[in-house]
Amino acid sequence: MPIDVSLHVLVVDDFPQMRRIMIKLLKEVGFTRFTEAEDGLAAITKLKLHQEDDKFGLALMDWNMPKMHGIEVVQIMKHASRLKNIPALMVTAEAKAENLQAAAHAGVNKFLVKPFSAAQLKEKIEELFADSTPSSHTLPQEAKPETEDSDSSTKQTSANAQTLTKTPEKKLGRIS
Repeated sequence: MPIDVSLHVLVVDDFPQMRRIMIKLLKEVGFTRFTEAEDGLAAITKLKLHQEDDKFGLALMDWNMPKMHGIEVVQIMKHASRLKNIPALMVTAEAKAENLQAAAHAGVNKFLVKPFSAAQLKEKIEELFADSTPSSHTLPQEAKPETEDSDSSTKQTSANAQTLTKTPEKKLGRIS
């Protein structure tokens, strides 16, 4: 299934350099419309502003950020009627199984472990939209040691996958 590169992408990371890298890689994939947020609270503000006129079609979210973590932003998104269908791709160095499981329970659709290449980003986005059933997510059963990618020098955590039904444990906020 080809990716709709006309989607408006929200890129959330507390490091400006990482946001620039993510946008550069998204451009390599073909995307052209981006909005940046420097932390979780800024992401919520931007999500509220774009609810009606210029909706986001994808959110790339860092895990650890000041003011509000990415997982908290995703929980808020998944409980907001106008935001719950925005796919969330967690871009993180947090590859521990318990963290990935917590993110999946919060509503994160896919995970991508830093560092990553444009090809890896494209593959995850393709998987994300191929698996776009609202009640299931791919959850790694366990985080395994990083292995060298044969096509690049970037590392990616490999893991087996299973389907998980979303069961968020608490609501952190409300945007309707």
